[in-house]
Amino acid sequence: MKASGFLLGSTATAVLGVVWKAVKFLAEWVGKAIYYFGLYYPMLYVIYGVVLYFTFGLNPFDLTTDGRLYIFGFTLSMIACVVQAVKNLIIKPYRKYFKKTDVIEYGDTSKLSKHAPEAPKIYKSKNGMTVYEYENRYDLYVDDKDGLRYHSTEYKPGYKRRR
Repeated sequence: MKASGFLLGSTATAVLGVVWKAVKFLAEWVGKAIYYFGLYYPMLYVIYGVVLYFTFGLNPFDLTTDGRLYIFGFTLSMIACVVQAVKNLIIKPYRKYFKKTDVIEYGDTSKLSKHAPEAPKIYKSKNGMTVYEYENRYDLYVDDKDGLRYHSTEYKPGYKRRR
């Protein structure tokens, strides 16, 4: 009797654990789909329509002026949904392929004022860092998903830190 109760309890726990993981995975997947496709715009607008229906008795599918305005607003929310989907699924993933990674040339620096900041040479190192080379130092930056993030500064031999 005790063994069968233990077996039933451990089996039920394992089954509920698997069900919980499946529900959690499905909820995360649905949440990401709602975000990436921009479905929260029409969802919020439908909730707004439900609030209008219960507070003011507005039937959004009447062909009165109020119903037409509601449908127009819902159409605008669907357009925002499409714009969000294009931004997240097409523009963001391919943005990194259109960034320039060449060395930036500043041209003739003799015309600059002597009080102007020094223009660095910018290039990528072998280990994937972006290097800003100045007369006395190297500023190192790491390519992050949000752009460049400062990593450290290395001074050239014979130069010291300016104060």
